[in-house]
Amino acid sequence: ERLASNPLFVTNNTGNAFGPGHNSFFKSLNEDEDWILYHANPQSGLGCGGARSMRMQKMNWSSDGLPVLGNSEPLSKALNKPSGE
Repeated sequence: ERLASNPLFVTNNTGNAFGPGHNSFFKSLNEDEDWILYHANPQSGLGCGGARSMRMQKMNWSSDGLPVLGNSEPLSKALNKPSGE
């Protein structure tokens, strides 16, 4: 099976974040926060063309030490800068 049955990070239809992937992680300047950097399409069916945009959002960790990425955020959502910026 090519697609995971329970992926950590998924499409957000209402937030126009389709096919999020090819991610990277970084810490805020003061090292208090963890962030994910990824790309996604603004609508379904666009594939790997030039419509993808870079996105980032804060992430957390479960008590078991697993990443908790939440939903991919909509492009319209204003985010606070990483702490220490």
